Amino acid sequence: MHLCRPYQKDALLEFKNEFHYNVMAGKTESWRNNTDCCSWKGISCDPKTGNVVELDLQDSFLNGPLRSNSSLFRLQHLQTLDLGLNNLTGN
Repeated sequence: MHLCRPYQKDALLEFKNEFHYNVMAGKTESWRNNTDCCSWKGISCDPKTGNVVELDLQDSFLNGPLRSNSSLFRLQHLQTLDLGLNNLTGN
């Protein structure tokens, strides 16, 4: 059963592609289109609604700018966000 909401999965995959990262080292390695995003590393979903409520990408080797129009901001139900220990910049 897939719990993840499709538009949130799309936003997460877009977010993943916004950065340069070491594919073999980060949590986003498990993020694949044919799997439920609620099972991805670093993602927690509300078990009743399927909404993404937590994103923990601490120390995920993300490099690049966090844009003001990032798809991350489409995750309206997000309650916890950890992007620490990455190499993120503003634009």
